[in-house]
Amino acid sequence: DTSIDHRSITGDARGAADLFQVGEEQLASGIDMDPALLGRSYSTTETYAGVVYQAFLSKLAGRTRIVKRFLERVYFLHLVLAGYRVKKVRVTFNPARSLNPQSDAQAENFRLLNIKMKEDAGWIDADQAAKEAGYEKATGTKAAASAGLKKKKNGIIQNANTRTAEGANLIRFPRAH
Repeated sequence: DTSIDHRSITGDARGAADLFQVGEEQLASGIDMDPALLGRSYSTTETYAGVVYQAFLSKLAGRTRIVKRFLERVYFLHLVLAGYRVKKVRVTFNPARSLNPQSDAQAENFRLLNIKMKEDAGWIDADQAAKEAGYEKATGTKAAASAGLKKKKNGIIQNANTRTAEGANLIRFPRAH
């Protein structure tokens, strides 16, 4: 005694794309991720992609911090139970890839040039300049090895030139004699 009638609301599938878009946006909102990272981009600008990527990296940093602390404690416990005398375990992750490595290299070059100018002006000494550049001290070794970069006696990077796409240097450090 039941009958089912099927009636189309519209003559064709008009509006279905909008319904799917709303559903996809709601899903992305529920998992706190931009739809562009799920392959559903409703905006096509390169600037938008950069903003979305930076927002994703900041959220990822918060999540990796939790994973980092968990791994440090698990590894610490494992080493202690294995009989090692351990004071601390430190876990690090590789840095995220940049969308514009040339711009990052230019910014780093300007940062190093700024440090060199402060040292040359006498505002900071060689040890402070070395610390700002990532060294332990002016006569020490670099905390993280930089491949292909030469050091001066005071620890400031000498050949950290960036180049334009045509190969021209953007900033030249004076040569040590």
